[in-house]
Amino acid sequence: MGMKSRMDNGGGPWLDLGPRDRRWLAVLAAVPVLAALGVAGWALAISSRLPDPLATHWGHDGVDGYSPLWLFVLITVVLAGGSGTMIVSLAVASAGQSRTMARAGAAGGMGFGLAVTGVCAAAIAGQQDLSSGSAAVIDAPTLLGWLSAAALATVLVAVGFRPDTPTRTVQSIEAGPAELARAKSLAAAGTELVVQLQGGGGMRLLAVLVGLAVGLSLAAVELWLAVAAIPVAGLVLVFSRGTVRIGPEGMTVLASGFWRVITVKTADVRGAESLMVRPLDYGGWGYRTTGGAVAFLTAAGPAVSVLLPFAQRVVVSAPSPADAATMAALLEFYAGAAHASAGTRHGGGA
Repeated sequence: MGMKSRMDNGGGPWLDLGPRDRRWLAVLAAVPVLAALGVAGWALAISSRLPDPLATHWGHDGVDGYSPLWLFVLITVVLAGGSGTMIVSLAVASAGQSRTMARAGAAGGMGFGLAVTGVCAAAIAGQQDLSSGSAAVIDAPTLLGWLSAAALATVLVAVGFRPDTPTRTVQSIEAGPAELARAKSLAAAGTELVVQLQGGGGMRLLAVLVGLAVGLSLAAVELWLAVAAIPVAGLVLVFSRGTVRIGPEGMTVLASGFWRVITVKTADVRGAESLMVRPLDYGGWGYRTTGGAVAFLTAAGPAVSVLLPFAQRVVVSAPSPADAATMAALLEFYAGAAHASAGTRHGGGA
């Protein structure tokens, strides 16, 4: 088994950011969270001048939601700063897919993060020196100032951020004698290959971030609603692992071993290859559909890519390069047998 690299400037699954894009990423990702930290620090510094609890939600009849200062600070940093930073980071990291979308995503993420932070700042400013949060308002001058800054930052990023021309190095995994022999033996016996996938740290981090975002958003309305973060994070974790079954009938992918998400019939397989992939190039971890491809990816690394009719592809993670090579070879063996059988039946019927 070996690796072969090829350069691809027109679209592919592997992207390495250039030095300039890495610098842009560091700067742009830092701004929203630093702004949110500044507002959070300011709120803590004037805590003696703020009511307890703080007003955090307004309805038609005025304030209808409250939270303690510590929760408000956490919401500001995680939701306002964190969301902006996440959007910007994903946009810059995916510049290889579309430079235009990367610029739009980075500018939009910057503006969104600063605008949400501005809402938090305006909520604090409207409660200074009040004995009760029930009389709180959103301070208009503060909000206007932040929204103006957010709009200016959006324009500056959209104009100034110029991603490098993407250069992708696609690493194909070549099956060696051992992988080919194993696949041939399984195909000859008509045996099903079962492969278990385990998610990496990226999926667990994603589950934590999604859970935090949902929990904090709901806690701002009613504290007890934050428990909804548990099933939401659990759902993300369901897609952090899976079972792949490859047999004479085709390939099946089950999230966490029970939720069928992908089914590929052997007769539809037009080819299969093993290669190294990066989840961000397919929209992220877990089950994804994007750009003519359906993917189930639990980590960056080896995967099998299956070509289907109409240039569609199914991309599935593999535990190791050797497993990826064996999976691809086995699919091709079974597909070849299915196509030969179909041709024989067709010829006999003629």
